[in-house]
Amino acid sequence: MRNRSRWGMAAVGAGVLAATIGLAPTSALAARPARAKTLSATILMPGTAGAAVGGFYTAIQEAKRFHLKLTLKSAGPGVFDTIPQVASGEAAFSLTDSGFVLTARSQGINVVQVFAPYNSPVCVMFHPSENIHSFADLNGHTIAVTPGAPWWLWVQAHYHLTNVNVVNYSYTIAPFISNPNMVQQCFITNEPYVATHQGVPNRTLLVSKAGFNLYDDVLFTTRDEIRKHPDVVAAVVKAVTAGWTAYWKHPAPTNRLLPSYGDTESPAQMVYVDRVLKAIRTIPVGYSAPARMHQAADQMLQIKAISPAVARDWKASFTNAFLPKS
Repeated sequence: MRNRSRWGMAAVGAGVLAATIGLAPTSALAARPARAKTLSATILMPGTAGAAVGGFYTAIQEAKRFHLKLTLKSAGPGVFDTIPQVASGEAAFSLTDSGFVLTARSQGINVVQVFAPYNSPVCVMFHPSENIHSFADLNGHTIAVTPGAPWWLWVQAHYHLTNVNVVNYSYTIAPFISNPNMVQQCFITNEPYVATHQGVPNRTLLVSKAGFNLYDDVLFTTRDEIRKHPDVVAAVVKAVTAGWTAYWKHPAPTNRLLPSYGDTESPAQMVYVDRVLKAIRTIPVGYSAPARMHQAADQMLQIKAISPAVARDWKASFTNAFLPKS
């Protein structure tokens, strides 16, 4: 993965040439500093390209400033869990959320979160006609969720939701459109926009407002990668930080390129995604708050999603050490 430069051979060649033609090496040539080696890294991208991960695509260009060749590789259609691929060495970096970092560690996979772009975009969407003002009001409703989703297990227990009809989320808003009493899980970046665009009024509640606030689309790697190649990890995190900083300021240039990576969003949806994500971005860029990570581990333990040992060792699940110093 890593390409080392050949400037040592070039310097030898220059010396031989100077001797051959009878010239002494110039002081400028003699004093020329060694050029930094170029590093390489690949980020395995789950799902599809889109504005929600726009900062990572901006990082491809920003990486050059840090002598890094950064490649973003699709994990494949419908592949969202890339922890096994990173654990096996297929790629050194990928994206997930803080909860999956913790559950992977509970399974003996030593992954570490190194950059967090924004807070949880998970929400529930419901019809305005329903008398829903908080998560406690979900009692008596039908809700479509992914079975075993940590956020739902925690919300269900925390708000004592004992009178809900839980059905499997089908990754479409069709049931929501046909059933005026339906509540469904969603990402604030996606389903609410689609519903509104199709003329279906809707309202949302962010799960983070309920107190379950995992960082999402976090960049992670393995503890071995950090130990063996800290220079690569540092360069990747610097590039990604610069990428997101640039993207938050001027998303349009990257958004124009995203269709070439397979993004099917309209320009209007890209603008919408940028707006809603800016409201939940991390400040400083990429920073994981220790108190938040501690709380996440405690909450994951409460729903028995991780082991007590991993909950106690929550500090090992993330690091801010590679973020650029302000």
